[in-house]
Amino acid sequence: MNPKSKQSEIRIPQSKIKTIRNPHSAIRILVVDDSLTIRMQVKDLLEENGFEVLLAQDGLECLKVLDEETPDVILLDIIMPEMDGIEVCRRIKDHEKLLDIPVIILTNVTDTENKVSGLNAGADDYITKPFAVEELMARVDSVIRTKKLFEQLREEIKFRREAETRLKELSTHDTLTGLTNRLQMDDIVKREFKRAQRYDRNLSFLMFDLDFFKDVNDSYGHAFGDFVLKEFASDLKKHVRDSDLLFRYGGEEFLAVLPEASINGAEKAAEITRRRCEKRNYDFEDRSISVTVSIGISSIQDHHPATAEEMLRYADQALYQAKAEGRNRVRAYRSESSASHQEQRDQGGNPLKYVKEHLSAILEKTKDSSISSLELLVRDMGDARFTNHKKQVLQYMELMGSKLHLPPNIIETFKRAASLHDCFCNILLGKALITNKGDLNEEEKQKIKDHPYMLVELTEVFDFFVSERTVLLYHHENYDGSGYPYGLSGDQIPLGARVYAIVDALVSMSSERSYREKFSPEQILDELIDNAGRQFDPVLVDLFIGAIEENRLLNADEETFGRAKEKIEMVCNKRKR
Repeated sequence: MNPKSKQSEIRIPQSKIKTIRNPHSAIRILVVDDSLTIRMQVKDLLEENGFEVLLAQDGLECLKVLDEETPDVILLDIIMPEMDGIEVCRRIKDHEKLLDIPVIILTNVTDTENKVSGLNAGADDYITKPFAVEELMARVDSVIRTKKLFEQLREEIKFRREAETRLKELSTHDTLTGLTNRLQMDDIVKREFKRAQRYDRNLSFLMFDLDFFKDVNDSYGHAFGDFVLKEFASDLKKHVRDSDLLFRYGGEEFLAVLPEASINGAEKAAEITRRRCEKRNYDFEDRSISVTVSIGISSIQDHHPATAEEMLRYADQALYQAKAEGRNRVRAYRSESSASHQEQRDQGGNPLKYVKEHLSAILEKTKDSSISSLELLVRDMGDARFTNHKKQVLQYMELMGSKLHLPPNIIETFKRAASLHDCFCNILLGKALITNKGDLNEEEKQKIKDHPYMLVELTEVFDFFVSERTVLLYHHENYDGSGYPYGLSGDQIPLGARVYAIVDALVSMSSERSYREKFSPEQILDELIDNAGRQFDPVLVDLFIGAIEENRLLNADEETFGRAKEKIEMVCNKRKR
């Protein structure tokens, strides 16, 4: 390159110096020139027009500055000692972090060769010396606009790609749990099934169903239910193999596809998941419950399904068997012809255990069917109070059972007892006695006092209600021993009876009667607290008030609940002393 006289070629006439108002006030420009005079002149011009200016005296210093700073534009002289501007420009454009910074090269008016070399090295524009202020500002502004347009275009392309990815994800994945959805599942399951068949490899399906999930939604709301589903799916994802595939099958049902997994391996994996779920508490907005899961299994080499759809059906049938036997268990598919023999073999040849398990499942169904028939009988008798009262009682029984972290089968026992109580009381006592406005005569008093015995006598007709019978017999016992029929006190009273006594009182106070108006929320809380330690278990009252507040089941403000909790805490502390 030919040497040049910088002082003569870069001089900017004073008549040309005037401020051009620049809208880009935060833009930084790096000026690289080995002439101090030129650097300072250009710096003054740029700063007068609102730019922030960085300086470098040669190519090496320029690269050092770029190690720490990222300017918006670089003004780069071509002819400099040690490293010329063309090499500096090439290094800038080869650097991933720097390549998008616009570079304007400064050349002599007759230096066509360097202009071409600079543009080939990646320069975005050039300006010849000497140059007018207006030209410098216009070229800087031009490359800045171009850079912004490219940035906007890049952001738009990025947005569109992300949108396409998101749309694709929404079409293939469940939005709540993030698992692959049912629509996409069909294709993947068929593909895995054909692959296993083609290469004679094993494949197992695990079908999961959260037990009593409808009750979770009904008692705690769909937001809580969605939280449980999301957390359960998250737990599944954490504990499966990388090769396993997970799907949201629908509602509270999930499917796991386990390539290369035998029936024994699938059963072990399913049992680990079942135990983990059983021990897990789901905590959401100051509420906490436990939820169990039933799991059905099918295997390609054990069950020989002809199609993927048939294999799914086998897993679904196994799941149904697990739920019919009492839930919270794992069951592999068994064909009707081999089920009895196979299950006896799996249980070590113990036919008694096999029969007992199936009788338990039949018993659960029989209990529910019997209660349904009784409820139909009561409805036919025309008591309009029955349906609403029963719904409230069952809701509170479920709530308290969950608050106490009771197993689902125990909660179901308490709820069945409550349903039986409502059915039999409507039949035995009759609407006239229940809605009596005046004082009871001696015969009516005795009838009320005898009704626990009558409830027990009626349940003896259904001898399988032995667990529910204790709730019905003792729910009129008082915590201080003043109740009937046996004067039991404290923990001598079965838990279900103590819970039901509180629930029944609250629902009664919340309901309007022909002989009185319904109680206000403040009156209900006061009644529960005033009778804690006498009629009611104070610890259960404390838990119950907390559950009522958490689930917003009484229209009382925070101050009212605050006073109630202070009172019940004093009652509990007094009894401890």
